[in-house]
Amino acid sequence: MTSAPDAAGTHPAEKLDTSRPFSRTTAITRGLTDGDLRSGRFTQVLWGVHVAAEVELDHLTRCRAALVALPDGVISGRSAAKLWGAIVPDSADIEVLLDRRQTTAIHGIRMHRPPQRPATTRRYGVSVTTPEATFLRLAAELELVDLVVAGDTLVKKATSPKKLVDAAATYRGKRARLARRAAALVRSGVDSPQESKVRLLVVLAGLPEPTVNIEFRDDEGNILRRLDMGYREPRVAIEYDGRQHAENDQQWQSDIDRREEFDDLEWRFVIVRSPGLFTHPDQTLARIVKVLSKKGMRVRISSNEWRRHFPIRRAAA
Repeated sequence: MTSAPDAAGTHPAEKLDTSRPFSRTTAITRGLTDGDLRSGRFTQVLWGVHVAAEVELDHLTRCRAALVALPDGVISGRSAAKLWGAIVPDSADIEVLLDRRQTTAIHGIRMHRPPQRPATTRRYGVSVTTPEATFLRLAAELELVDLVVAGDTLVKKATSPKKLVDAAATYRGKRARLARRAAALVRSGVDSPQESKVRLLVVLAGLPEPTVNIEFRDDEGNILRRLDMGYREPRVAIEYDGRQHAENDQQWQSDIDRREEFDDLEWRFVIVRSPGLFTHPDQTLARIVKVLSKKGMRVRISSNEWRRHFPIRRAAA
């Protein structure tokens, strides 16, 4: 039902859904004034794009605002990855793909026009590159470890390792070789970015890749216990512990009980904490090699590639 115009011949401003970003032009045609837009009732998200003041300026709102400013655009890159639930390095701008050349810069939006338009779809009502196309776009900017982390988190929400591998196999864009290598390292069942990084530290050192998300089930198929990653045959587990394990007494006790159960089954644990990943990764690798060797595996660090992605940071004397 359409409401009647007021005495001035305009429709009431209440018709405008201010809970989502809207343009100044739309606001004016709906009866609002520039004074209204400058009042405390609204927030300017981007130049010429506003939203009700009570609306949280989260990532989705900022993406919607970008597409109000550029209606024929598509959310891409890191911005698209975050919409899909992936974890990527932060970016101050919303990344928008355009078919046409946009000569006017818009503060808060990063625009690009690729030679070949990637596959697109919709997410939360927003036009966005598909998870696979998003991953390939990320390959143009991210290094190997961050790209695999993005892939591991993408497959938790929106795609599969095989789909990423297949997409990368036919990709001929910027840093296609990196995209193919990263896609081949993406795994399902990874719980956190730090677990991805621990696995990559091991792999880039030339050690055998640990299996992720090792599950132990009863006779009826119910999951009894699980491990972040490890090696089933020698019974060696590798797990990352964040601070929450030490600060939550209940979780800490549960972890102790769990590890004691695995001790009874002759499993050895290598527990990695933040310093072991970001300060002295060499010591973490040495610990893993030592435990695997004691378990009968003939292993050695055969590659120095890990040093590029996990530099050793010694404290100053």
